[in-house]
Amino acid sequence: MTAVTWERTADRAAWRASLNGLLLTVTRLTGGDGWRAVVEGQGVTERSAPLPTRVRAQRWAENRAGAAS
Repeated sequence: MTAVTWERTADRAAWRASLNGLLLTVTRLTGGDGWRAVVEGQGVTERSAPLPTRVRAQRWAENRAGAAS
């Protein structure tokens, strides 16, 4: 799998990366009840269920983006 570099957004509200032409975004849920990943691109939008850690949310997004290629 391709190495993915995650960067925090300027407002520090989310983490973003791109893979296979898709934008991957991970944000903390309101109240601190976990993290959600979103994978978006041309004709693709997928959202994860709440995940317990940021790293798990990032891996979910990377797996989805890898599967979409």
